[in-house]
Amino acid sequence: MVNHLQHLVSTLDTQNMLAHLTQFPRQLQTAYDLAGSHEYHVKVDEIRQVVVLGMGGSAIGGEMSVGLSHDYGKVPFFIFRNYRVPVWVDEHTLVVAVSYSGNTEETLSALNQAVKNHAPFLAITSGGKLAEAAKKAGADVIQVPGGLPPRAAFGYLFLAQLTAYWKLGLMNLPMDEWIGDIVEEAEFNLHPLLPENVGGRAFELARALENNLPIIYTGPGILAPVGIRWKGQISENAKMLAYHNVYPEMNHNEIVGWRQMPELLSRIVVIHLQDEDDDERVTLRMDKTGRMISRLSGGIYYLQSHGVNVISRILSLVQLGDFISYYLALLNREDPTPVVAIDELKAYLAAV
Repeated sequence: MVNHLQHLVSTLDTQNMLAHLTQFPRQLQTAYDLAGSHEYHVKVDEIRQVVVLGMGGSAIGGEMSVGLSHDYGKVPFFIFRNYRVPVWVDEHTLVVAVSYSGNTEETLSALNQAVKNHAPFLAITSGGKLAEAAKKAGADVIQVPGGLPPRAAFGYLFLAQLTAYWKLGLMNLPMDEWIGDIVEEAEFNLHPLLPENVGGRAFELARALENNLPIIYTGPGILAPVGIRWKGQISENAKMLAYHNVYPEMNHNEIVGWRQMPELLSRIVVIHLQDEDDDERVTLRMDKTGRMISRLSGGIYYLQSHGVNVISRILSLVQLGDFISYYLALLNREDPTPVVAIDELKAYLAAV
């Protein structure tokens, strides 16, 4: 099995997505160093809310920041994946524009509108038009290393945000105390997932998802954005559809849909992502719902986060999901890096 898996890696992973996955702990440390040493110019005393702008792989760190802000934020946090910002974005709103390439048209459009509304902004990017706009405006810019697919730069984009919020006093996260454990645990989590260790649980779950439709269910808290990450990674890396929903909301509608088209239902594999901070009523709902739909589905799995702090717990499931999507790509005989459909759509939009 080891030889077979390594053969798939060598023949299909032509752009070395595996190397990006293995550099994840290093990304976390680098992001902390960059954002932690930056001298910020934002007048934090005047900030009443934070708005994160981003799309795709550049937005997921913002989704997780917003999720964490519910428990750790000192002001309200929001995320918008759009060409526009709400009318209430003003001089008391810190806009955090996240675009790995620096050229995401939706993010640049929304940022331009925010600037017209006199909102201060912070840019997190590897360069491009966003870095130019930030430097021209005298805004703070945290410039991370470039050259990766945006989804593979998650470690940079996520930890840079959290570190910036900590430094600015916008989140009660002791990043200076936690960073050592965060990086160390990411390193520890990495090794069992590697091909030389036959992929561990990630490869086993990828095989369970092969030729099936994954649905990822989470609670409404800090793991909801992780479910979004899993869905996006499976779509981009493995080139297959996946879906995500949250408890308890799915119990008020989607659960009833588990009835028609039994042939399709039997090809759905459900992944429940769980955390120790999940509401006990949500946990009860997950358990009961899983038992209700188990005879109809192609499989039900419950995966628990782990780590010494909330960031490590989130990242433990992010790493697992990233590797599952990677191995699914190989099992699907796909190169995990290219995203031809996205490139085609961008080329079309650039021409009209």
